Amino acid sequence: MQTVEEYRRKKAEYYARPEVIEREIKRRTAYLLKKRGSYIPRGTRGRPIGPTGKKAERNKFDANSRDKQYARLAVKGALGKGLIIKPNVCSDCGKNGRIEAHHYLGYEKEHWLDVQWFCPKCHVKHDLSIK
Repeated sequence: MQTVEEYRRKKAEYYARPEVIEREIKRRTAYLLKKRGSYIPRGTRGRPIGPTGKKAERNKFDANSRDKQYARLAVKGALGKGLIIKPNVCSDCGKNGRIEAHHYLGYEKEHWLDVQWFCPKCHVKHDLSIK
C-alpha cells in the first residue's frame, strides 16, 4: 500500500502533464457551458482583461512622463535616507506650509536630485517661466 505522500506526488505529476491539463480545461469548459450557458474564465467576471478607460490612459506614459516619475521617486527615496533635506519654507517667497520639489535642471537621471523647494504657487510660476 502506498503512503499519502506517494499518492499526492503521483496525483500532482499526473495533473501536471500537458495532455491532462488540456483535457481538464475542455471538461470544465463544457460543464460550465452546460450549467450556465456561457463560459467566463476564472477571475475575470466578464470584464475585459487589462486596464480600460481612464486607468488605461494613465498607464500610457511617454518617455518624459516616465523620467518625471523616476525623478520624483528618487527625491522621495533620498529624503527617506536623509541624503537631501526638505526645508519648511519656500525658497522663493519664504512662505511656510506645503513645499514641493522643483527639478529646475530637468528630469534626466544625472539631475534627479537637483531640486529647488517651492510652495505650490511659486512652483507653478517657475514652471510657466521655463515654458
